[in-house]
Amino acid sequence: MYDPIAVTAAMEREVGFLRSALVPANSARKKIVSGAFGGKNVYLLRTGIGPLKTVQRLGELEQLCTPQCVISIGCAGALDSSLRIGDIIVSEALHDDVSSGSLWKTAPALVDVAIKSCEKLKVPYRVGNTVTTNAVAATPPEKRRLCQKYGALAVDMESAQVASWAARLQIPMLSVRSISDLADDTLPPELAGMYDKDGKLRIAQAFSLAGKPSLFLTAFRLKAQFDRSVSALARIMLPILQEI
Repeated sequence: MYDPIAVTAAMEREVGFLRSALVPANSARKKIVSGAFGGKNVYLLRTGIGPLKTVQRLGELEQLCTPQCVISIGCAGALDSSLRIGDIIVSEALHDDVSSGSLWKTAPALVDVAIKSCEKLKVPYRVGNTVTTNAVAATPPEKRRLCQKYGALAVDMESAQVASWAARLQIPMLSVRSISDLADDTLPPELAGMYDKDGKLRIAQAFSLAGKPSLFLTAFRLKAQFDRSVSALARIMLPILQEI
């Protein structure tokens, strides 16, 4: 259907399952890797965390290829209280909280492919709007504010920039996210900065949790949620790529 395809994700943990599925298998943890999957050429872009890094890395990808479509994948925070860990969010539109609420539409044909894949595998999913911010939505009040302002199901920090880039190139875009934290979850400030903008663990900050049992337990719980989220994402993304 489309060839080549670009797939973007903020962190290695969100895209590693797809990197290992490429032919030839690619173990290099580079910002951009390419290979074949399902008879199509696929470029994987690890953007780093946040809007600015995403824009920078998309510029680097554009120097290497002109994809026929782009898919933004990864984990997201729930804004809707009915969502559960591992629920898949297929975006129909993306609000950009960074740029005064700009709205970007995804490609209906790609949305249909994602929906059919979810239904075939009986994966819990929702279709609706999401919002991109430039900071982690770390508290229930902030999540409620975003939900009320945009009517969004979930929040991430990259997808709207990918959608803006796709619109400029006039290529179809899809956003598929998996819920990793709930609407009533709180992310303590000490944990919000655990990863740098490239998605790499800050080792010193991680070790500092050893003397803070309550924070350590929270970090352990959130990691378990993240792992479940990525597993759900991997389960659905490979079939989606087969069909696109």
